[in-house]
Amino acid sequence: MREPTSLSTLLEWYNACIEGGVPPRVYDDEPQCGWFKMRFRKNSPWQPCRIWMDQVCEIDEPGRLAQPEELRAEVAGRRWDPIKLWTWYHPRPIPRADYNALTATLRQQNTFLKPGDYRAPARL
Repeated sequence: MREPTSLSTLLEWYNACIEGGVPPRVYDDEPQCGWFKMRFRKNSPWQPCRIWMDQVCEIDEPGRLAQPEELRAEVAGRRWDPIKLWTWYHPRPIPRADYNALTATLRQQNTFLKPGDYRAPARL
């Protein structure tokens, strides 16, 4: 197997957005790793969203992948398909501290999404 993608490479687009630079061009079917906020509908509450690369490494050979990398996404505590999420909802990059604050607020208000929640679209 090969080596995992570096964190700096995975977060290149996100960091460029957060730092106010010009991020590299991405396409609808190319979700980028990072911390975001998004809405399900116009004027609905902001939801915390994160996209990351799941990397399982060999125990005997640290730094070598045991299986292929897999992109994952989560919105307000629920797993989502990262490509559909990226394509349909266009999450906005936010600093990680803002993501943590939004997550804490939703937990405090007990407004995290639950299965069948009316605010969420049908299962992605």
